Amino acid sequence: HSFSSVRVKTGDLFGMMEKEITFSVPDTFLVYPQYVDITYRQMENHFEQGALSANINLVKDSTISVGVRDYKPGDRFSWIDWKATARTNKIMTKEFEQQRSHNIMIFMDRTPSPLFESVVTFTASIVRSVLKQNSPASFVSFGKERTFFPLDNGDSQLHQIFCHLAKVQADSVFPLSRSVEMELRKIYEPVTIILITSDLSPDIQKAADFAAIKNRKLIVFVVKEKVNQLSHRELSILETLQKRKIFVNVVYGNRYTNVFFEVSK
Repeated sequence: HSFSSVRVKTGDLFGMMEKEITFSVPDTFLVYPQYVDITYRQMENHFEQGALSANINLVKDSTISVGVRDYKPGDRFSWIDWKATARTNKIMTKEFEQQRSHNIMIFMDRTPSPLFESVVTFTASIVRSVLKQNSPASFVSFGKERTFFPLDNGDSQLHQIFCHLAKVQADSVFPLSRSVEMELRKIYEPVTIILITSDLSPDIQKAADFAAIKNRKLIVFVVKEKVNQLSHRELSILETLQKRKIFVNVVYGNRYTNVFFEVSK
């Protein structure tokens, strides 16, 4: 938001005298996007038929310990590194390779839509949820320009993505499927793809199919204003994707809190 001036108006109690002056004070305020608290659940490493999501703090401890980190609620007692705890005088937890390898890549659909603000809000909520759990995430946003935030975690990554979301426009000039294809051709390590859109279109289906061909784990979130707002075309695409074991979750209004839990239903 840009402001060019400040207007000051004053007068006496009886309204007999009134004065007004305008000062030129140009200034700009960056307003972060609205977000909703979401409880994040990490997806299992292999999307097998009937597989469910698992809480990020319940990763199997049968993998090799590769470091330590601060204790988080939900960590198992057996994960505590007692030597590191004694050395630092605070509870430290072993970090495992499986925990480190859970990388997320988030794509936001910037196709012009009356629900674009809702898409931004939901995207901000997802990004915050993932990064607050210290999961590494990259972010891709294609409009008139390509915006890409490489894989990282923590508050710095969150701040950069939120700054982008505060200014982003619904100005995509080519299909989301093309950007998904371009980015996935550059990636060789395991990654979970999250697509966020307000229109379950044939192009989104194409993007999902390409991710599946590349053997990438995939979640598609479709943001709608009200329940039962999917068109017949969208319902048909939804059924097709579900038959291919691709996770699709339609979210409504600002009821986003349990979207990762609902993926497993």
